[in-house]
Amino acid sequence: MVLMAAIVFTRCRGICFVWYKTIIKKMIDSHPQAADKSEYRYDAYLCYSKKDFEWVQNSLLKHLDSQYFDKNKFTLCFEERDFLPGKEHINNIRDAIWNSRKTICIVTRQFLKDGWCVEAFNFAQSRYFSDLKDVLIMVVVGSISQYQLMKHKPIRNFLQRGHYLQWPEDYQDIDWFLNNLSCQILKEKKVRRKASGIELQTVGTLSH
Repeated sequence: MVLMAAIVFTRCRGICFVWYKTIIKKMIDSHPQAADKSEYRYDAYLCYSKKDFEWVQNSLLKHLDSQYFDKNKFTLCFEERDFLPGKEHINNIRDAIWNSRKTICIVTRQFLKDGWCVEAFNFAQSRYFSDLKDVLIMVVVGSISQYQLMKHKPIRNFLQRGHYLQWPEDYQDIDWFLNNLSCQILKEKKVRRKASGIELQTVGTLSH
């Protein structure tokens, strides 16, 4: 019986998660929610290579951004819609990072080849040290070795103190991943400097 249950769960875990999320949503909706008094214009800035936009749109924006579907709960910032034409690209990137609660970097092979993407990653990491908040979420898509990631100094520095999310290979795990990513966007982690003044440690987590 245990073996059968394990086989059923493995094959149907995607459906099981959808049921679980539906039940939890009904429980949450039965309680009044406090208004979000966010100081930010956007919930998150999505940073990715232009060559990956179609994938980002189909896999993330359509499931998360409120302007794509009313049921989506996030106001996201991304280049094709929210960057101001005529404004210097570096200034658009900086404004997007500092006006968003989090920055989500979609790290693909194309991302690693794009100097603007790596620079944006560096900017987001600078804000981490400036605000003493964990504001950077790294999502790796596709097969990229640790060696390829560590070749880039900003990413190497990030991996020395944090971890990244891996886009699932099995479609059954996508709903679970999107739910996890949503939780990461909403979480606010305060950090403090260690005595050495070099590394940062998480000292508390506030959930909105």
